[in-house]
Amino acid sequence: MIHYMASQDTTGCLTMPPTLDPRWLTPKQAAEMFGVSRVTIFRMLNDGRLTDVRTRRPNARVLYLWQPDLEKFLEVAYPPPPDEA
Repeated sequence: MIHYMASQDTTGCLTMPPTLDPRWLTPKQAAEMFGVSRVTIFRMLNDGRLTDVRTRRPNARVLYLWQPDLEKFLEVAYPPPPDEA
């Protein structure tokens, strides 16, 4: 059996510890990075545009997205314009 370190939130419910690596982003943080709404991030996940982005679901109500994968997606989807010389 796996034992997790748990803490109590302000309502007295046991909660899981936050993710340890700050590169795991919440949908809200990913939305800020993309310049879109949080709902758009979920739409992109549901319609398959973010299939190469690793996700982590510690429980059914929490979702994290891997920042390096999001950055790679932005580089491919929106490459920088070529230098005009």
